[in-house]
Amino acid sequence: MSESQLVGGLWVLPTVESNDDGVARMHVSVSVPEVDAMANTPMEVSMAAGGQALSVLEGPSPFYYLRTLAVTAVSDVAFDNPTGVDPDTVTVSIGGETVSFAVTVRPPDDPGADTPVA
Repeated sequence: MSESQLVGGLWVLPTVESNDDGVARMHVSVSVPEVDAMANTPMEVSMAAGGQALSVLEGPSPFYYLRTLAVTAVSDVAFDNPTGVDPDTVTVSIGGETVSFAVTVRPPDDPGADTPVA
């Protein structure tokens, strides 16, 4: 999993959710000062797997916002990945700055992880 980096003055973290059936799905989280902070800020996202650029199938989606102790803007993106090779790089551009992240596919939740062992 990647560590967040500053892009265009904002902390950004991409997460690759899955790589199944020829589609790599991910989201980009952006730490923002307030809801709607990304409303007029364009973002570009690209992904590579095995050194090959993947084509965007969907997105980036309009940002939706999560508010806890902080506010996070989130955008979903899906890429065509016909070879099924796991993505290894995501590049995010915001506000004229571009940063690349080394990524791995997030492991699936383990439904047995919380099961007590007798």
